[in-house]
Amino acid sequence: MEQKVCSIDKHPIMESEVMTMLDEKDLQAIAQLIKAQVNPINKRLDTLERTTATKDDLAAMEKRVLEQSTVNMQVLLEGLVDPKFNLLADGQKLIQEKMLPMEALDDAEDRLDVLEAVVKNHSREIRELKKAQ
Repeated sequence: MEQKVCSIDKHPIMESEVMTMLDEKDLQAIAQLIKAQVNPINKRLDTLERTTATKDDLAAMEKRVLEQSTVNMQVLLEGLVDPKFNLLADGQKLIQEKMLPMEALDDAEDRLDVLEAVVKNHSREIRELKKAQ
């Protein structure tokens, strides 16, 4: 048989003595010691799992909030901005309809040049007639 030394008081113990020395109370005490050491570890693991779950929940919530904000922004743009752009486009269309085409402006300029020439001529003739009186 192999001989071992007791860790507490350093006296020699035979392996067969170790097996016979452990009874039900000893095993229960060992189980309680192990349980006492494992319980804090389990609590820390539970906390870590809850923290991880909380982070995942927060990430999912953040994603939902971002998606909802995007939807809200689209609704806002459709409700406020689109009608204003449509009104602006309608106003621009009315202005374009009222504008004269370039050909009409060219004709008007030509007529204006003729009228200016006629007015100058008439003004000159009126001055000459006044002088003749």
